[in-house]
Amino acid sequence: MMRVLNLVAGLILATSSAVGWKTCTVPRTNLTDDSLAVNALLPNCSKDATILFEAGKTYNISTPINFGNLTNVEISFQGNLTVPKNIPYIQNIVNSSGVFHLAWFTIGGINVTLNGNTDPNWGWVEWHGDRWWLASGLTHPGGLLIRPYGWTLEFSNSVIKNMKVCGIPYIHTDVADFKSDRMELPNWRGQPVSMSFFVSGWHGNLGNFSQPIADVNAGASNIVAKNKLLRGRTWQLNPASADGSISNVTFSGTTFVNSLYGGGFKSYQGLSGQISGITWENFTMTNVSFPLYLKESSHLSGDLVGPTRRHTLTTNLTNVRISNFTGTINDVNPGDNSGLSVPCWYNVVNATKTEALIFDLIQGYASDIQTSDIDMSTVSGGGTVDIFCTPSELPPGTNVGYQCVKGPLVPT
Repeated sequence: MMRVLNLVAGLILATSSAVGWKTCTVPRTNLTDDSLAVNALLPNCSKDATILFEAGKTYNISTPINFGNLTNVEISFQGNLTVPKNIPYIQNIVNSSGVFHLAWFTIGGINVTLNGNTDPNWGWVEWHGDRWWLASGLTHPGGLLIRPYGWTLEFSNSVIKNMKVCGIPYIHTDVADFKSDRMELPNWRGQPVSMSFFVSGWHGNLGNFSQPIADVNAGASNIVAKNKLLRGRTWQLNPASADGSISNVTFSGTTFVNSLYGGGFKSYQGLSGQISGITWENFTMTNVSFPLYLKESSHLSGDLVGPTRRHTLTTNLTNVRISNFTGTINDVNPGDNSGLSVPCWYNVVNATKTEALIFDLIQGYASDIQTSDIDMSTVSGGGTVDIFCTPSELPPGTNVGYQCVKGPLVPT
């Protein structure tokens, strides 16, 4: 093994492109695992450097990579990266690691840039997740067990842009301490992009809940994600920690096709924190089950499910703006059967399945929610477009922009 590592290290190309800055090109070694080449260059390329996966090459990432703590480093995904197709092989790695939901890529540090390729054919990270979902069949409707996380990103003052990830077998990705940064999430080509940034200082299991394209969690602030085309997924806030504070997040200019929902907020009883300055705007939707779903009443694993609530605390949601939604609601076959519980997590008691807006809130924990310019119709062409809203859950006199009822969507 030492001989292989020395060989790989010798193949690494490090060239100076500026004073104090170097480019470390990962060679395509024609081995079954190019992770060896990455690991070999990291000691010399963890500061003031570009780690380059070259365009026109496909790298086999057959074992997890921990990039460590980087400083002023760009990881440039110009070539394609592929994770093994062999499911038992990956499960064995995850199981033997002793790490719950082992991440295949772990990256930490400060001033880190993850930069993909704007060429639609290159810069992909391919997970072959379709094999996992097909293999699960009806025995594990939430997906096979012992599947890895995609990414654990623990950095600050950093940028993610032009990244393209396809078919990840476990949707969630942990992103810790991602504050005052910019997320430029991927467009997709070919297969749907199944990637999320699970923005969090909290790592653990909440069970099999939604599978968002961007799951913004506790501690996040000043994030803008815009101008994307998404299939099957959503922009969601998910404050899953003891202090669920999130502020100043905007999701804008997104087209959703065949998605479970468009914009979403999901909090958990027993938590506390402040969620403020949140915007979902300029969404175009085709066949979306829940265009906008705000839910403060989810349960953590092990909690009671039903009308009796174990906890009285929840996060406080305020200063929310929702505007300019157009498109169609999936009233023919709503949902995606992603829940393991019965009823599924996204079930709303007494909902009509034609709601453009669902406000499932807790009295005293939501205020200053404003909506406008919601122009949706049903896929079937029948029935009314509705709103799910309970006046007692909002401060007296609150005007959300539409009549707060469980019924037709009527502007005020």
